[in-house]
Amino acid sequence: MRRTAIVVALLLLGTSSIAPAYLDTTSNAFDMDAAIAAKNANLSGNTPVEPAAEGGETIGTALDITLLPYCDSGNTCNNINDYDVSCPYTGSLSPDVVYKYSPAVNELIDIDMCTSLYDTKVYVYANVAGNLVACNDDAGCGITGFQSKVSNVPMNAGNTYYIIVDGYLGDCGDYDICVSVHQPCTLTECPPAHQLENEPDCGVDYVDATNGGCNSAPPVYSTVTCNTICGEAGTYLYTGFQYRDTDWYVLTTTGTGVGTVSVVADFPVQLAVINPSCSPISILCGSVFGAECQPVSCSFNCGTTVWIFVAPSVFDGVPCGSKYLLTFSGCGIEPCPTTATESTTWGQVKGLYR
Repeated sequence: MRRTAIVVALLLLGTSSIAPAYLDTTSNAFDMDAAIAAKNANLSGNTPVEPAAEGGETIGTALDITLLPYCDSGNTCNNINDYDVSCPYTGSLSPDVVYKYSPAVNELIDIDMCTSLYDTKVYVYANVAGNLVACNDDAGCGITGFQSKVSNVPMNAGNTYYIIVDGYLGDCGDYDICVSVHQPCTLTECPPAHQLENEPDCGVDYVDATNGGCNSAPPVYSTVTCNTICGEAGTYLYTGFQYRDTDWYVLTTTGTGVGTVSVVADFPVQLAVINPSCSPISILCGSVFGAECQPVSCSFNCGTTVWIFVAPSVFDGVPCGSKYLLTFSGCGIEPCPTTATESTTWGQVKGLYR
């Protein structure tokens, strides 16, 4: 049965990213077979029971969210399967519950289910069932990495949005949901002194000709020229399948000792230091995973050439053009020269290079 709803001033912040094992790869293509095998091995074992009469069973009885931030907890096992979407898994029979929110002004919204106890899925309809505006199955967060979160969901005044709490396959169980107005990640703001990645935004059927590394044919890389890089990434559909923008950098250092590379992103991020070879891929440090706005680091030996790999740790739900900040320390890596765009915003700086 649903537990008591609560409205809180602060949401759960800094939930660490625990990516499933099948994501510990440098590929830009989503491996559906490996993902399904991993998810099936981690099902909660809960099974639906006779449905109870409670609010939120369908869009018609959706539980109304009147004030943000909003958090609620419940259990889906005593509900029935009313809705499903593919993101990217099909054929779910999990029971689901429904919330609704009608914003008074245009907003960007985050929906966080990372502390739930089963393999969740969350998606959002605008006004009617089937009019999908956002969906996520695995956000790489929570106790297994199979919990869900969507960020930067646009919601406009005059519309009603239905938030569906669902599950993978037939899984059900205890869930936590927090809905809040999106707060931009200030840690990813581009400083005046920087190197710009200078890659076009990804999109449907995007082909990375800038720095797709071993995932491009032929392989292409960006060269690290100083200690701070402002970059962008995202997830997209390519020939109808889920892909992510993977960015590969070549770093050549001098001297002795150990250097460090760190990244912080406004999306769940994966970082690795790789031996310079596509066949086979040999990861020297990592992969390490960070949640949105959570810095993560990796080390490397000075006096060597290595590849730096940065990418979303998920294959859906990250808008193209989402930002990350990559920084290096040690090994004689020079600070970036201050640019003439010191008083401009990150977006204005980026516009100068288009």
